[in-house]
Amino acid sequence: MLTCSRCEVSCMKWASLISVLLIAILIFASHPLMEAQRKVSCVLVYYHSKPIPPEILKTHDWIIVDPDNPYVKPKSGRAKLIAYISVGEIEDYRSYFDEIKKYAIGYNPVWEAYVADVRNPEYKRFLIERVAKSIVEKGFDGFLLDTLDSYKLVAKEGEEKSFVDALADFVITLKKKYPDKLIVINRGFEIFDYVQQYIDGFLFEGLFRKLDEDLNYVSVSEEERSYYLSKLRYINEKVPVIIVDYVDPRDRGEAIKVMKAILELGFIPYIAEKELSEVGVNPCTSGLARTGPKVLIYFDPRYGSNWIRSPEEYKEYLSSVFDEYNVNYE
Repeated sequence: MLTCSRCEVSCMKWASLISVLLIAILIFASHPLMEAQRKVSCVLVYYHSKPIPPEILKTHDWIIVDPDNPYVKPKSGRAKLIAYISVGEIEDYRSYFDEIKKYAIGYNPVWEAYVADVRNPEYKRFLIERVAKSIVEKGFDGFLLDTLDSYKLVAKEGEEKSFVDALADFVITLKKKYPDKLIVINRGFEIFDYVQQYIDGFLFEGLFRKLDEDLNYVSVSEEERSYYLSKLRYINEKVPVIIVDYVDPRDRGEAIKVMKAILELGFIPYIAEKELSEVGVNPCTSGLARTGPKVLIYFDPRYGSNWIRSPEEYKEYLSSVFDEYNVNYE
């Protein structure tokens, strides 16, 4: 039987241990990457070279953008800005195309891009030391790694594993190089088990509605959807899964219907038009998510200015400013 003094010592030890555990939990829970993963509900994919509406920057969690968009200003809102990198394909409109076209081993006629040999160490080094480094220097919060399955267009029998290994190595190396940056991979089923602890999200296109090879809006068959659903549910247990479906922008009712179907499955929905050049449909833009009270400010520019926006935004109001000539000052 313990004496009182021993009980006190034992209790103190347990109290110290519990305190340490609580502190550890708080530290890890507040880690920026874990925080970002836990709270993601509104994602936007926006590849057009146009300004992002201020309201979107205030209400969304992640916005995936083209890093060459001159209007994108990282750290300009609450949203995490994630920059696009084409890993498996080489785009001829990039400023560095001439430097990496030698790594092309095939061609994708649908998107008019060259398939890259991701197994080449020099190519992977270029992506990390030039492309990713430039993105980090611009202040972006992470990377969206796209075209991870393009190797299937050129891989011969027995070669697939070498491509998968190279892609997994690239993701792991990128994360180790920039550990504080988010990494989202697009359709990287083959590498997921190798990289799951190094990524922060998984993106998949076309669960209910997709684009065909002629870029027409089409429905996904039940058979195809069922095949991918089991994979996506498995992944969703590890990292957030973002589903991007494509619906004609003139049919907003269908877009909202598809968004709700994706939500019911437990995934993060984003319904886009084929060019990903407009603000699409998600819980924030459809009105399903609470984004704060909105205020319409109407004024005569001869007697004032839109400085009134500042105190309203401080209270987390979302304001739209119009003058008497119906000019939007967003």
